Amino acid sequence: MRRHRVAILGLLFNWGLTLWAYFQLPERVPVHWNFSGEVDRWGSRAEFLAMPAIASALFLFMVFWPKIDPQKRGEWKSWPLMVAATTWGLFFVQAGILYALFATLNRSAFSPLKGVVVALGLLFLILGNYLPKVPQNWIFGVRTPWTLASRAAWQKTHRLAGWLFVGVGGVTLALAFVAPPSTALGASIGLELLATVWVVYVSYRVWRQERDRHDVSS
Repeated sequence: MRRHRVAILGLLFNWGLTLWAYFQLPERVPVHWNFSGEVDRWGSRAEFLAMPAIASALFLFMVFWPKIDPQKRGEWKSWPLMVAATTWGLFFVQAGILYALFATLNRSAFSPLKGVVVALGLLFLILGNYLPKVPQNWIFGVRTPWTLASRAAWQKTHRLAGWLFVGVGGVTLALAFVAPPSTALGASIGLELLATVWVVYVSYRVWRQERDRHDVSS
């Protein structure tokens, strides 16, 4: 577990922030907002314990996955970075959700959605920085039939995905402060969908080019 100290710190921050918020909140709280930042569902404060619980379960799964990976694909030296990026990304998402919660309860002048948009921007930036380092595996990264079949497709796709995610994260953060939160959130989701479609296409294209070269040489 020493190799995962950074990830464990992210989990502790997630649990610490969540438990602090839990004891500050009334029993009935807003738990979901629409694109206009208006509350469309109320529920129990206990629902907010789900995020750190999910982060903890995902952490344990990712820590032990290299030991049971059936294909033993790739180099795993950078795997702790992936685990850390995941746990810290989920921490920022939880922080954004809790910001929205407190902004709603305190009738803050700042939109509750602003915290969510900022959290999404940070999440994309974190994942984008680490995606190019992801070893070929079955559970994390751009897992298409072509990236799993071709090491070259995996590497080129993840380098591209890294740049695109960083770009989406940067644009999302900028929009969070210059555009209405609903517009920023919609634009962020739209850009993420476009980036996802593009990297899936690139994974196929690289695999196809590699196969064509192999057919010509043989």
